[in-house]
Amino acid sequence: MRRARPRRDLCTVDGVPVLHARGAALRLVADWPLEHWRQLGPPRVQATGEVVPLALLGGLAEHRDEPPGTVVHGYRQLLASAWGRPSEVVGDASVDASPRVCRLPGPPYLMVSRIVAVDGAPGELGVGTRAVAEYDVPEQVWFFEQNDCPTMPMAVLMEVVLQPCGWLAAYVGSIRDADADLRFRNLDGAGTVLGEVRPGTRCLRSEVELLSVARQGDVVVERFGIRCLADGVPVFELTAVFGFFPQEAFDNQVGMPPSTEELDRYRLDGGEVVPLPDAGVRLAGPMLLMLDRVTGYRPDGGRAGLGLLRAEKDVDAGEWFFKCHFFQDPVWPGSLGIEAMCQLLRYYLVRRGALVGLRRPRFEPVMPGRELTWRYRGQVVPGDGLVTVEMEILEYAEDARGRYAVADAWLWVDGRRIYHATGLGVRVVPDDPSLHVDRVLDPARDTWVNDHCPSWTVPTLPMMSIVDALASAAASYSGQDVLGVYDVRLRRWLPVEEPVRLRVELDGPRVRLLTAPESSVDPAFDVVATGTVQLGTPGARPAPFAPLAGAAPAPIPYETGAIFHGPAFQYLTSVWIGPTGCTGVLDAGRGRVPRGQLNQGLLDAALHAIPHHDLSRWAPEVTSGWVGVPHRLRGLELFESLPDAGTVVAEARFAGFDKDNPLLVEIDIQLQMDGRVLAAMRMVEILLPLYGYGAASHADRRTFLRDLIYVDGCGLSRTVDGSTVLTVDEVDATDRFPNRVAPVYVLPAGSRGSDHVPVIAAKDHVARLLRVHPSAVEVGASLDSAEVAGDPRRRLTIHVEQDGHQVRVRSY
Repeated sequence: MRRARPRRDLCTVDGVPVLHARGAALRLVADWPLEHWRQLGPPRVQATGEVVPLALLGGLAEHRDEPPGTVVHGYRQLLASAWGRPSEVVGDASVDASPRVCRLPGPPYLMVSRIVAVDGAPGELGVGTRAVAEYDVPEQVWFFEQNDCPTMPMAVLMEVVLQPCGWLAAYVGSIRDADADLRFRNLDGAGTVLGEVRPGTRCLRSEVELLSVARQGDVVVERFGIRCLADGVPVFELTAVFGFFPQEAFDNQVGMPPSTEELDRYRLDGGEVVPLPDAGVRLAGPMLLMLDRVTGYRPDGGRAGLGLLRAEKDVDAGEWFFKCHFFQDPVWPGSLGIEAMCQLLRYYLVRRGALVGLRRPRFEPVMPGRELTWRYRGQVVPGDGLVTVEMEILEYAEDARGRYAVADAWLWVDGRRIYHATGLGVRVVPDDPSLHVDRVLDPARDTWVNDHCPSWTVPTLPMMSIVDALASAAASYSGQDVLGVYDVRLRRWLPVEEPVRLRVELDGPRVRLLTAPESSVDPAFDVVATGTVQLGTPGARPAPFAPLAGAAPAPIPYETGAIFHGPAFQYLTSVWIGPTGCTGVLDAGRGRVPRGQLNQGLLDAALHAIPHHDLSRWAPEVTSGWVGVPHRLRGLELFESLPDAGTVVAEARFAGFDKDNPLLVEIDIQLQMDGRVLAAMRMVEILLPLYGYGAASHADRRTFLRDLIYVDGCGLSRTVDGSTVLTVDEVDATDRFPNRVAPVYVLPAGSRGSDHVPVIAAKDHVARLLRVHPSAVEVGASLDSAEVAGDPRRRLTIHVEQDGHQVRVRSY
């Protein structure tokens, strides 16, 4: 450690001495960003090209670790491999004193979620050691949004398969005994992409094997074999070579010295300069676009006479990838150099006219089934000035899938040639003609949905998440911004107890959400909701609502049990309710619902201040004991992107009844920030009776339904002259809430309560007499007795009578 020379310092205020320090000194000690960032949270995923501070991407507050014994290294340790204290990864405090260690990239370029298996011991450098890494593909993530269409770019797929090699190299102790400060770099690779990774893919699994190890002095070179599967389907098979090198190996890099002919080609005079992204078609969004301009194009150049191209990118030390790749060792990722080559080949296809005549043309990341090789013999660092990509087209043709081009490409930095790729192919194809977007929602992985249980029993997809799914599919397919979503009608609730497959079908502006069990081999999809999505540029924003007159502060509904939302959805911080509406203050950074396309969590929170159980405060026509639930979204208009942080005000106003139907309440809502309207919507809520649960307080209802604890007066049945009475209509009305009957009364999974009215009435009857929850009561098959489960001493003889739709239970 370095220690500053002691000094005598005098501190004055307005010339008056106030502090004298003698022998003061400072010591510089090692520090790691994650030590500070881990306190932030919840963990964030960068959903778009809009910059998210690294500190937020590194937050671990509220992160749920994998269950013990299920992984070798979880996400917390992998994040430490990027930005944290090395001892958190290897368990040896002595490594913290090392000037550098083998690092993984940090978010948003960390493409490993966990290491699930390894067949060797730590520190044992053995050929044949294998590891298995998994990457959970986010539903909404920057690289889908930034690519020319929603498919995983080649650069990201390369990182998914190559980053586990770095982890394995560190795990086996490749440089454990090295005296020099060594840096880890990819040297070569050769592989074949077998398919694309599109939205809806859940998990990429990379199987990595250490094939060989060679040492020469301080240099260590290792070769790996990798196989990557997307939800069990192979997508990439390759070998890759990596090396550990001392600093002096980088000080005087010669790269790949060119011949005179190759140097002349590099200095190609190609005519006009074409600034990008002005290519006539989207090559990539700003975050992913790795070229600034095309500076040379000879359509008849090269050995095949098919074309020579050259493009450039200015090196900017502030680029996002230098900040995350790697900590203490910033270097341009080689994968982004390959991506730059792919983008130049896309430009060639545009200039060649390959997109003409195609409906909704898009580019495959690279051509599946064709081997791609790459060599790196140098690096691009923040102090460099200019990156140049040159390309020679070797093949241009058309097959059954579409027109394609194949090329060799080189990357130069400040006049040194350092990368070479061969067999690089890109094909242009019409986008998926089936016009649907699929994904899987799994409550074990998408844990946020477990905090949305409208019946306090079973997680259910929120209406605003349904709206977001419709908008997301339309935006992903069209590449345009969503202006509004209209006439969204719910056909059914969508419980999410088990993984479910979601499909959005598009027919012009019309969209519909369908669902099927994820486990189905040949799924039959049911319609959940329909709507219309409008794309384009926002119109003029409306004036904010006038301030709410006569409003008074109200309790936070999460605390009282008035609404059911768990922590992931709790954006609301204060509430005022008046005779014609309400005001809710939201903290946009407080919840942890994935942003999605529109910021679905914030949109859902816009409804939380509404007194759904007491709408008679706004309209005397509403009967007490009825509750409003979202039924139809007449329209949602967006005037700017909803924020991920800051204070947002949700203003709601009673707007009458839909078609004068007293069971359909209309509410106008605005989301406002700093006096301007961000979004406006009109929601139609349908009134449903609470019946046996309605007389209880919010807190008692939560206790009875969620905690399954006995509460006086709670239940579906009524007591009349000592008998318990229940009708089929009362059960059916309560069953309109998702799973509000079956889980509470322990009925067969998926069954309707109306098929079990005698059992429900018998359970209620015995539960009230013995003061236990109905879920604890077991009814005999002949309906002549019932007892508390596990306690036959608490058994009653009962008599059940059914007269049409009414059931009456007595006991003896």
